[in-house]
Amino acid sequence: MARVISFDVKADFGFFKKPDTNKIYLTYTIPPKPLVLGILGAVIGLKGLKEQYYERSKLPEYYEKLRNLKIGISPSRENNFPFGNIVNVYNSNNSYAYSNSNTIIREQILIKPSYKIYVHCEDQNEYFDKLVEFLKSRTTIFIPYLGKNDFPLEFGNLVEHKKIEDVPEQKGIIESIHLFNSSQEDLYASPRFFISKNPDSMSTKESIEFYENIPVDYDNNLFYVLKTARYVDKEIDFSKISLHEEGRLIKVDGKIIYLY
Repeated sequence: MARVISFDVKADFGFFKKPDTNKIYLTYTIPPKPLVLGILGAVIGLKGLKEQYYERSKLPEYYEKLRNLKIGISPSRENNFPFGNIVNVYNSNNSYAYSNSNTIIREQILIKPSYKIYVHCEDQNEYFDKLVEFLKSRTTIFIPYLGKNDFPLEFGNLVEHKKIEDVPEQKGIIESIHLFNSSQEDLYASPRFFISKNPDSMSTKESIEFYENIPVDYDNNLFYVLKTARYVDKEIDFSKISLHEEGRLIKVDGKIIYLY
């Protein structure tokens, strides 16, 4: 029997490093799925990338144990998604690794990022059960953080969703990010994000449309596999989103959530 939980995560700052450049370290706005699984693994005490490197195993323990879980990510509009950011500048020397060289490091950091995370488990899974138990008691084995150990995160609002339904509709509002089928021309024509007000509406609420190429998996060499994600707060045609192997839609407590 399928089970779904959701909970909020937030921190004062967040950093999800893009591997594209070493001139300035840029961050994803949406946390990569491998990183989200790493947060879940930290909660229940599964080993991470450091142990995988020293033990020369193929994959980190948390990824082997949790990779079959599907997740959904809903960024918080209350904190002005897609969030503000700053560029932090510091040098590479410190008290325990001093050298004559002095490399200046520039790092883009998200300000007050927050998300609602959905976790879907299709079959009986001891690690999912353990995760629910730890989240209920608000305890963790390792300290989870949003991308860097400088940015410990806070959990809250754990919900075990009782009403889980399929989505028969062909259109609707998806409350989370979703992977997006599009041509290259569509992507080049689309801005990274835009925020606007509907001139035909009396509402002062701004609408948003956000695109980002995000990591959804590791390949065999532990490099990120990227897919295009989109977040919009208006009704969309479900034929435009990526379902099948990558993802699926479910309805929990009346909200349509994309899982991948």
